[in-house]
Amino acid sequence: MQLVMAYHQHKKFEAKQLGGRRIELETDIFVLGHKPKGGLGFKNLNKAYIQFLGERHGDLIMEPYPNPTGGGEALTQIQELLNQFVAPESILHSDSARAVKAWVLDHPELHLWHIIVTHSLAKFYGFTWKLFVNEDDGYIFDHLKKSEGQYEIITAGTQKADGFASVVKTSLRKRGGCRREHVRAEIKEIQFRHNEKNGDIYSTFLQAWGVLESDLRNKITNMKFVYGLVKWNHHLNNNALEVLYFFCFIIFYFTPEISPKRQILHVL
Repeated sequence: MQLVMAYHQHKKFEAKQLGGRRIELETDIFVLGHKPKGGLGFKNLNKAYIQFLGERHGDLIMEPYPNPTGGGEALTQIQELLNQFVAPESILHSDSARAVKAWVLDHPELHLWHIIVTHSLAKFYGFTWKLFVNEDDGYIFDHLKKSEGQYEIITAGTQKADGFASVVKTSLRKRGGCRREHVRAEIKEIQFRHNEKNGDIYSTFLQAWGVLESDLRNKITNMKFVYGLVKWNHHLNNNALEVLYFFCFIIFYFTPEISPKRQILHVL
């Protein structure tokens, strides 16, 4: 079932981008997984980082990605999805992540309108900010010249992305969670259900099943490619530094010729 849904979403966005002139997009990163109890255990062993890109009141795309060092996202980790699916002249909402800022600065040819919401100021100004723009704020608002003194109100924020993170976590919690290697398959199912919710989702699924079967029969695709749509490099999500510390601890702890254990623990 999830293979059919993942293939349907692949076909849908094969030649389609999100956003466009004066269309608002939100992008954000959220994390799935539990924090180790009492600070014990590997911080990133059971985590999955999910990149979100979606139109307000429209379709969305989510992709898991490995984050070996944990912490904030890096440009190399998020740029692939943004390069492929962000349409020119979009209004892009994000938090203050440096990777998104860098990506926007690296693509001046897209003429994006980048709105940054600093969550650390939410206690003073809230999570959503109101922007009043007119034709003086950029040529993508030239339509406002038709009425002198007209303003367009843009609600700045990443509330859809933040809210959808809760939707994903609640959905997975109701299913009893999932293994990290199955995260992409689960994510693609949730993405399919959201993007097709305005139609008859059962008919859409049956049609998608028929398209996949026809493409396999006509050798347009193959099962290796289809399985690749729900697989990801989750093993890279391990924190390399923590794993190194772990193996060093094992080696030193069980080697009697080395310094006393209390000194080893102090070093680690």
